[in-house]
Amino acid sequence: MQKDIVELRHPVHIDASQPLEPPSLDFSLPGKSGGAGRQFVEPQDYVNAFVVNEADEAMIVEHSPDGRAWGSWRVFGQQIQNGEDPLTAVQTTLLQRTGYAAGQWLYLGTYVIDDAGLLGVGHFFCARQSKKMAEPVGHELNLKWVPRKQIKRALLDGRIAVINHAVAVSLALVMCDDAG
Repeated sequence: MQKDIVELRHPVHIDASQPLEPPSLDFSLPGKSGGAGRQFVEPQDYVNAFVVNEADEAMIVEHSPDGRAWGSWRVFGQQIQNGEDPLTAVQTTLLQRTGYAAGQWLYLGTYVIDDAGLLGVGHFFCARQSKKMAEPVGHELNLKWVPRKQIKRALLDGRIAVINHAVAVSLALVMCDDAG
């Protein structure tokens, strides 16, 4: 039996325990003066979806010509407007931008992105049993379907290096398997 060897970019393993209480989603920007030269950005909420087809392959959006560059793989995602329902936003945009619709949606969680920097909130979903239903509208994305084993490897070798995409993949690999 041949084992896959994966070169890790960050070979140090960190043991971190889960916080006792979930982070508060109730935050607001302080006054315009950030004090001591601190600058604040307007919080922007977003949604990411780990999209899986009926062959149990995951949809990847490639951001480099050969798909091997560090951080070149992303999962489907978008920024959402204030007050917009995250699930409705991701379902509608997935169909518009890729032409795919999912037969089943699993909510993976909502997390504050750097509460000290007030950068927004991320909403994560797993879209299962995805099928091509229409032609994409607008700018065509560079989509690729890859097996789960390759997705796990991409988390370790740096192809999935943007934190919200890595979180979406990690949550989906754990929770979608658990949900049956």
